[in-house]
Amino acid sequence: MQEKYPETPLDSIKYSKLDIFAAIKNFVKKKYKVYV
Repeated sequence: MQEKYPETPLDSIKYSKLDIFAAIKNFVKKKYKVYV
């Protein structure tokens, strides 16, 4: 996993939202064996 530290707060929010979205997607995949 590559850590990225964006320079602006807006970018960090964007990146963290993408990370959260990816984490939820992976969780759903594992838990329900559904491919989203």
